[in-house]
Amino acid sequence: MKKLFTGIVLLTLLASLAPAPTQAQSNAAASIRGFGLAAPGAGWLLFGDKLYWTDTDGADWREITPPQTGDILAVDFVDPDTGWTLFSSADGFSLAQTVDAGRGWDLWPVSVPLDDSLPPAAAVEMDWLDPQNARLTIKHQTGTNFDLRSSFISRDGGRTWTRDETRLAQLAAEKMIADGFAQIKMIDTRSGWALSVEGECKAKTDCTVTQRLVKTSDGGGSWQPVALPGAASVRDIPSTTEAGFSPRPLSATGVLTGQGFDICEIPSANAMSTWWKSSPYDAVNLYIGGSMRACDNLNLSEAYLSDLAGQGWKFIPTWVGPQAPCSIFKIKMSYDPVVAYQQGVDEAVAAVNAAAALGLTLPDKTGTVIYYDLEAYNVNDAACKEAATAFISGWTDQLETSGNIAGVYGSTCTSGLDSIAALPNPPEAAWLANWVHFAPGGYYDPDASVWNVSCLSSSFWTNQTRLRQYEGSHTEVWGGLGLNIDSNVLDGIVASLAGSGPAAKVVDDNSYLIYYDGWDNYQSPAAYGGGYRYAWQAGQVLTCKKNVNVATVFVLAYRGPDQGKAQITVDGSVVKTVDLYRAEPLWVSIRIPNLPKQAHTIVVKALGTKRPASKGTQVRVTGCKFGAVYADDLGYDFIRLGRWTAKYDARMPDGWYRLSGVKGARLSFHISGTAFTWKAAAGPWYGKAEILVDGTPVQTVDLYQPKWSLKDIQVSGLAEGDHEITIKVLRQKNPASTGFGVGFDGFSVP
Repeated sequence: MKKLFTGIVLLTLLASLAPAPTQAQSNAAASIRGFGLAAPGAGWLLFGDKLYWTDTDGADWREITPPQTGDILAVDFVDPDTGWTLFSSADGFSLAQTVDAGRGWDLWPVSVPLDDSLPPAAAVEMDWLDPQNARLTIKHQTGTNFDLRSSFISRDGGRTWTRDETRLAQLAAEKMIADGFAQIKMIDTRSGWALSVEGECKAKTDCTVTQRLVKTSDGGGSWQPVALPGAASVRDIPSTTEAGFSPRPLSATGVLTGQGFDICEIPSANAMSTWWKSSPYDAVNLYIGGSMRACDNLNLSEAYLSDLAGQGWKFIPTWVGPQAPCSIFKIKMSYDPVVAYQQGVDEAVAAVNAAAALGLTLPDKTGTVIYYDLEAYNVNDAACKEAATAFISGWTDQLETSGNIAGVYGSTCTSGLDSIAALPNPPEAAWLANWVHFAPGGYYDPDASVWNVSCLSSSFWTNQTRLRQYEGSHTEVWGGLGLNIDSNVLDGIVASLAGSGPAAKVVDDNSYLIYYDGWDNYQSPAAYGGGYRYAWQAGQVLTCKKNVNVATVFVLAYRGPDQGKAQITVDGSVVKTVDLYRAEPLWVSIRIPNLPKQAHTIVVKALGTKRPASKGTQVRVTGCKFGAVYADDLGYDFIRLGRWTAKYDARMPDGWYRLSGVKGARLSFHISGTAFTWKAAAGPWYGKAEILVDGTPVQTVDLYQPKWSLKDIQVSGLAEGDHEITIKVLRQKNPASTGFGVGFDGFSVP
């Protein structure tokens, strides 16, 4: 009977493990590297470098290791007698077959047509359908944002292999497995084995990882331990890691010596809290954006990162944009080094904006570190390598120009890091992908080092500027919570919200964290400038203007399956009504030509209507364009959001602020904590506003003063937790005031 794994079984796997054996069975030299069932109670175990067989559900084991000199990479059985073992050899791979449950083996070398331009192999999966037909799947070494696999098939019993396909999935296959289990294999709906890999830490530098093989005969309702060969059932790894963090002055970064992990979809704050308390890890990567970012990372926000920083986490901000022009990836940089350099500059600008919106930078958008994810490509293609190196040069120059630290992530052998290191101005920090194990078998390793990596000299990136990804995708369980991660050792530069000081918590009035009068905000790498404004109720408007004389203007908008209709007005005249519905999502430029060559004002109004096929009435705008000149929705060229107007006053800290005197106009933002400060303008023509917390009025503020000043309005004594803050224009005023204005320049939290 061939392997069977059903969704019905998955629902029962959350049952608790049976109590572990009381004996602390330990064997640091051996670990469970693979296992499988060929029939109920009959299966194999790859333990250390030896292969074992049982037909008594683990009560007894017989060694069946085939005669070979290489490392066993994969094992599979189609029935209790017939199985294969793939192992490495001097020339590549060799295959061994048994037809008598491992008592005898037939060995032969195999040639697998690997593509030299792909990243190094990291794991091999072998699946036999019957004695003639098989598939080999090789997982290549990539960042956790990707899942790159090459597939090969054999129709003649494994004698010859042909390429089937190379598959790139922009989302690693499985991000979380049932708590307490790293791997589960069922032979039918009731019988199966599972691997428990659990970690325990007395302190961050005193951690132990243990393995146990368990079995079920009732579909996962209960689990019992399986005794392993030689009475060894635990892989016990005592930690010797030294950890420490040194903040950099006048920066939101520091040097971290310790361990970190990367994961495609950032877990919840509660899950991160569990791992902070229970794991050896001090840092986590953040995929903050880029056109090749795979996971939505819906948890990622400034408030979320503030929560994680409060727990103690440090961060590895990562940007995943265009890849080398000769790579297999969908979105690529130009072969022209001049163009590629400028593309690197543009990506750096977008990355800094995204980092600033998440609170990773100082208020002036300086002071953080961002690593560019440069995946593997054919480094023997000289033109391709020149383009990729030029791109990273542009990335580095722009990040440094903007007052930030440039980092690069890549494979030490296949991302051209040697050429990048030789640049006149190389990135200050490097995140090196060089995996210790040829999986299966990789877990947290307290003895991992940033040094002695393949294909890259130790003379590059010295003096605490190195991170190293030493293990690829695997599941670890800490505090009872299992996550599928890559493991990293660090002696290099990371981001630290705590290191940026209180000033990092100031939010300016043009931030996406602030919602203006019916126009909400969302960050998206696909949108111009990294985000957009959106509204869905009839009558909501935004206005953009640029002091440039042109005859053609554009509205940069989104078309998709949940979009409605909008009206566009130019210079006070309605020029068109647009239906933004489209079955397949797409950002578009709505062109309005043949205008007088002068400065123009564009107004977009949500109509609150839609075609029947659409799921909603939303209108999204990410920018305007005046001829060839762009206006981003984060900028003050968007002179009006709802009923809030952008105003310039040289007395304001950055010159600009938002103003409204319209009764009922609102803006809102979210905080986490017990207090906040509204940075307001006060003076002889300002009026009154109401502050609401979670929808309840808490204070009426009179902004009248005989002389103009910037006023900090403090609200404290709130309950612990998250709050929605709303500022509402009352259109009321002090009798001495000459107006009803309410000015807003941002907010801060302590």
